[in-house]
Amino acid sequence: MREKTRINFLNLSHVEPPHRLLGSILAHISREQRRHARMRLAVWTSGMAGAGAALAPAVRYAGQEFSRSGFYEYFSLLFSDGGVLLLNSWREFALLLAESLPLMSVTLVLAAVFVLLGSIRLMARDGRIAFLSVQLR
Repeated sequence: MREKTRINFLNLSHVEPPHRLLGSILAHISREQRRHARMRLAVWTSGMAGAGAALAPAVRYAGQEFSRSGFYEYFSLLFSDGGVLLLNSWREFALLLAESLPLMSVTLVLAAVFVLLGSIRLMARDGRIAFLSVQLR
């Protein structure tokens, strides 16, 4: 059977790394971080462009659905006869408003807005990293 040889690490001589090794490693890490941030920046830019392009048709669709459902007319009653309406039948009026609210179009508009704002936030974060110029010596 083979005999295991044990290496005693205490007897090894201390080897100094090259003088600029740490700077070289950190510079390479920084370059890779900037490269990945630029790729993510391209993704967030396309997401922002897509959400911005989808926002206009979604708002147009929401406007059509609001006028088609009669929500505007019901909501205007709140300002014209609001006091009488809220004193007598505010529960029925709230249910009427909730029932006439076009939820699909509101959801589409909110989704486009949230994707747009999220993309802008992520673009700002990755933009700082992508174009950061750090010189390590």
